[in-house]
Amino acid sequence: MALTAQEINRISQPITVLIEGLNPGSGVIIAKNENIYYVLTANHVVKTPDEYSVITVDGEQYPIDYNQVIKFPGIDLAILSFRSEKNYSIAQLGDYNYDRTSQYIFISGWPDSKLPIADRRRVFTAGLLINEAEKAPLIKEPFTRGYDLFYTNRTQVGMSGSPILDTEGRVIGIHGKSEGQIFENPELGSVSRVTLGYSAGIPIQKFLQSGIVLNLNVTRQSPSPLKATELDSIHQVLTIPQLGGESTALDWSNRGNQFYRLEQWQEALKAFDQAITIQSNFYPAWYGRGNTLAQLKQYSEAIQSYSKTTQIQPNFYLAWREKGKVLIKLQEYEDALLAWNIAIKIKPDDYQIWYLRGNLLMNHLKQDQEAIQSYNQVINLKPDFVNAWTNRGMAYYRLQNYEEAILSFEQSLKLDNKQEKIWQLRGEILLKLQLYSQALTSAENALALNSQNPQLWMLKAEILAKMKEYQQARTSALRALRFQPRDREIINFIRSLSSPH
Repeated sequence: MALTAQEINRISQPITVLIEGLNPGSGVIIAKNENIYYVLTANHVVKTPDEYSVITVDGEQYPIDYNQVIKFPGIDLAILSFRSEKNYSIAQLGDYNYDRTSQYIFISGWPDSKLPIADRRRVFTAGLLINEAEKAPLIKEPFTRGYDLFYTNRTQVGMSGSPILDTEGRVIGIHGKSEGQIFENPELGSVSRVTLGYSAGIPIQKFLQSGIVLNLNVTRQSPSPLKATELDSIHQVLTIPQLGGESTALDWSNRGNQFYRLEQWQEALKAFDQAITIQSNFYPAWYGRGNTLAQLKQYSEAIQSYSKTTQIQPNFYLAWREKGKVLIKLQEYEDALLAWNIAIKIKPDDYQIWYLRGNLLMNHLKQDQEAIQSYNQVINLKPDFVNAWTNRGMAYYRLQNYEEAILSFEQSLKLDNKQEKIWQLRGEILLKLQLYSQALTSAENALALNSQNPQLWMLKAEILAKMKEYQQARTSALRALRFQPRDREIINFIRSLSSPH
């Protein structure tokens, strides 16, 4: 059953550990074998060889044998082990489809601190998981190495490796990154980290798919619906604390980002404006202001804020990136391309900009060959990016390069075989290439995903007719006619089947 935020906090406390070392971080106890405990954390917490130790809820400090650290290839995860005769709580892991709208999640971790260990305080934050449909326009920095969870929780340096928990206290991921930047502030003579977007983590499914054998406690049950009591407790944790009287532009900018994460756009805008009032050349605030105005659909004003950002800091590529997105909204396609070309020069390994650039070239500027070059860059940087393979196939299809289109679609379907439109296009191409048996398989795979689509029934009918399976073709066309009873093309097709062949 769903729990209150306070109950989830109590569950998270004994399973969350502090990892001391060169890059202090957090972790979660996930298994025990006799007197050996296993801690899951982010790989970058223990990336550099050093003397690491795990500090448990009771303040005990256990040394880590660095040679025994297990690192996962291609994923920012690692497992540490420590020996203890004491009895510590073990996390329950949640392995289910997390992609649900307005899914509340929680993070328990230890921020980096110069205080003695006894004086440090664990942080517990609430937030919303961003679902798949909303990711593309919201996420600013494209992370690789398994980062597929994005959320609004406030996180701090040192909380890498923290457990991400659901509304029943099950661990569904490991926190590792936050969109942001180290900012050198000459006016204050300091170097600080400013948050610019959302936090990111690795789903526990990535760990479970690794095949590592441990005595894990895993549930595949989705969380129960929340009641009013649970919702009230979560909203209390979500409250953004007030700032003190001597707050800096950095403080106000980070506060603006907190409101931005919670989609409180007007409050975010006020905070960013306050940061700019304190320090007019604080470019992260101008950038945050641009993002907020874009969410408010005040696109011209957003462009002005992004332009101010790049005027102050010409190499701040995120402003060029987001400016390009807003210029698309204003249908200023050539200017958007110029903005993204600048962004790519600054940061050529941002696969998202290459992908957006490819879409712009294909969909708006009708430059399919150039679009393919952009999609190739995406694939080189992130080979498992489904949409890049899909759209590359589309571009080849439009160029009538059917063999390359098929290769792209097949790679896309290997990564995600639930793409009805791609099965359909693959079937249409194979029909053109007179590969009827393969075309029929594609049509049937598409129909398995959507049997209500008359176009798919007609595709199947056309393929069957080419295979001289006229009765089956007629049956398939009649299914299409059920959905479009007066369609002349379908009726004429059925009549043609009745004629001598």
